[in-house]
Amino acid sequence: MNPTVLRSTDAGYPVSLRERLGDDAPRTLTALGNLASLSQPKTALFCSVRCPGDAILGAYDAARKLRDDGVTVISGFHSPVEKECLRILLRGKQPIIMFLARSMMKIRIATERRQALESGRLLLLSPFEKRPPSNEGILRAQK
Repeated sequence: MNPTVLRSTDAGYPVSLRERLGDDAPRTLTALGNLASLSQPKTALFCSVRCPGDAILGAYDAARKLRDDGVTVISGFHSPVEKECLRILLRGKQPIIMFLARSMMKIRIATERRQALESGRLLLLSPFEKRPPSNEGILRAQK
């Protein structure tokens, strides 16, 4: 499966991204998976690395409900709670959109994610065509 690069001028580029971010919208998105998920209504999942135990349990319950209701979920799935929610969601049949905070170059996809990707349930997105610059390069550029 090869990634697709969507330019902001392409018909398949998410209109809502352009509408909400305007000139700040990424010029390109690299996508791997079923692009039809982008046209579905989506619910975003965000959770801090630190949160109280009752919020964690509530997030897991919410993930189960979203899974059981067939709701398309979008998230980076970076924090520990988000990662566990992804495990819960992968047990369902609903579409999942994973927005990566890095490029897809040399990406390794775990087995359970690969199965969802191959079945058309998982869409991986990245605003990076190549590796983002390191903090050191950013700091030097600002001086």
